[in-house]
Amino acid sequence: MLWRAGRVGLVVGNVDEGEEDREEEAKGGAKKMGLSEDGKWWKGGMGLRGGEGMRVEDIYLKEIKGVEYGDVKKFMKGEESFDLLVE
Repeated sequence: MLWRAGRVGLVVGNVDEGEEDREEEAKGGAKKMGLSEDGKWWKGGMGLRGGEGMRVEDIYLKEIKGVEYGDVKKFMKGEESFDLLVE
């Protein structure tokens, strides 16, 4: 008896073209640990920039529960549905 592998086809309707683009925040260390008194970022603050693929100019301060932290916003491009379905 011969066994032959077949193919399966599937048609899907009402599928979005892809994910929506989004912007995410990445919180770094406390201001006192990453920013000098003259306003220059130390290696601690620079790690946030490098880890997120951003520039020093992209770091801003955000207060959380009375403490200022270094923060960056990064743009995340949504993937296309076809690419997501292939995975």
